[in-house]
Amino acid sequence: MGVCRPNPTRSMKKLLHITFETKAMDDALAKEFNYLRIVFPQIPKENIDTYICNVFKDFNPDIVLKEDVGSLDLKESTLKTLSKAFMVQWTQDIVIPYRKPILEYAKYGLSLFSNYINIEKLKDAGYKADFLMSSEDYDLYAPIKGVAKRGIVFIANNYDTGVNMPIRKSREDMVDFLREEYPNDFSLYGNNWFHRGSKGYVGFKNEAKVYSEALMAINISQFNTQRYTSNRMYKILGCKTFCLSHAYPGCEVDFPDVETFNSFEELKYTIDYFLKPENRAELDNIADKTHKHALKYHSWDARVQQLKSLIDKWS
Repeated sequence: MGVCRPNPTRSMKKLLHITFETKAMDDALAKEFNYLRIVFPQIPKENIDTYICNVFKDFNPDIVLKEDVGSLDLKESTLKTLSKAFMVQWTQDIVIPYRKPILEYAKYGLSLFSNYINIEKLKDAGYKADFLMSSEDYDLYAPIKGVAKRGIVFIANNYDTGVNMPIRKSREDMVDFLREEYPNDFSLYGNNWFHRGSKGYVGFKNEAKVYSEALMAINISQFNTQRYTSNRMYKILGCKTFCLSHAYPGCEVDFPDVETFNSFEELKYTIDYFLKPENRAELDNIADKTHKHALKYHSWDARVQQLKSLIDKWS
């Protein structure tokens, strides 16, 4: 129940992964480790501590990798058991304020984040923390052959969590701007946009289809911080669609060929330029180049190699 059994013949380091079910990431980990997965949502909450400890003792891993699974608040005794291995927690989003489990896990091992806000806060508190970006399933978010690409899309939810999200208002203003400037070309998807004409939640498979059929897709998160992007970037590039991203700090480091904008004027200039038929070949070339870059440098296979390096660095 909830466990994917390892291959006992493998001589690699043993890694116990406490996670949601993320097949592309699981497959990448299984290539590099003698791998055992606990799918957290499949375990009854009242039995979770006993269950994890029993699996740990039976498998005897060298490494425990826990993704940020929100409400997985394990007992202190469970954390002490898991800390007999090298413990890693990996949170692939910005977490403000910290959930209690993140702080509790930080006492026992290495914390990895896809942003520097959380890294610096944990380091300031005396804990081990480092940088590791996320990725996406490039089998799901993949180009559709023969599709006639058209239009501009932005897919995002617009929830007010009560947390300070510095550029949330800018995203709303951007949506208003694009709706006014491109009423026949711009489409918005996602929840909580109220009067802004969203086509609603699309789901992962339909989301991949929407991105693949779009001529251009916008990437902008609710934060503007060093080298942080949501999974939206990977999804767009995986679908081989031209990505137009807000120029967050460090974007050019990780995605050197992605077109960026610092203002609505720059956004409009780039859209107008690439909507012209005579510039379509250039747009397609950029989309192809950024797609190949994502597959090479931002796949789950690449992330697992980076994870191994970080484990070696801190263990």
